[in-house]
Amino acid sequence: MSTVPTEHEILLGAIRSQLAQVNLPLPGTVVSYDRTNQTASVRLAVKFRREDPDTGEIVAYDPPVLSGAPVAFPSSGTFSITWDLAAGDAVLVLFSSRSLDEWASVIAAVHEPQDVRRFDLSDAIVYPGLRSPAAPLASTAYAAGAGVIAGADIRLGSSAASLRPVLGSFETDLGTWNAGFSTFLASLKTAASFANVISAATAMEIVHNIFVAQVTAGHQATKVKAE
Repeated sequence: MSTVPTEHEILLGAIRSQLAQVNLPLPGTVVSYDRTNQTASVRLAVKFRREDPDTGEIVAYDPPVLSGAPVAFPSSGTFSITWDLAAGDAVLVLFSSRSLDEWASVIAAVHEPQDVRRFDLSDAIVYPGLRSPAAPLASTAYAAGAGVIAGADIRLGSSAASLRPVLGSFETDLGTWNAGFSTFLASLKTAASFANVISAATAMEIVHNIFVAQVTAGHQATKVKAE
């Protein structure tokens, strides 16, 4: 049997060789994060494969750690949502079809890449949030029919936010307090004696304590600050 490859086999091999150099989206893991520049060093979570030139055997190997990759947080104009990434966080890594060297170093509407590389590992972009179904978010991070923002320290407006809006069903809790206060005022109007006033005040104190407890409970899981 002839060992000389056919024209079809040569063409197919050339196509496969070129496709093997195209890097497409892959899951990754954060190694380190630069908060100031919003860039991360990332290790790809899937090994690469190549043919051993000596044995012809297909072997797996670890791709290099990708350094200085921009992190794509939701942002536009003066609006942004950011959070710190920690070592070990899962992310999605995409690879630009053109060199990002000029784009990453100079502010301009349009850039002309000087390097002709395409889908290169050095042109990675990191999207936080991808998680394996084997390690889903905790049940406290979601609820049926609700949008949930979970975190130990949530700040609204800017990083310097200091006020703390109330979490939870604040309108319902406030309604309870208002109803109690209305009852208290009505009791004062119809009170026949000082003892009746004291009784109404005592009842209002109970309602107020319940309200404070409800408001406090809204802060137990998360501290929210706002300007």
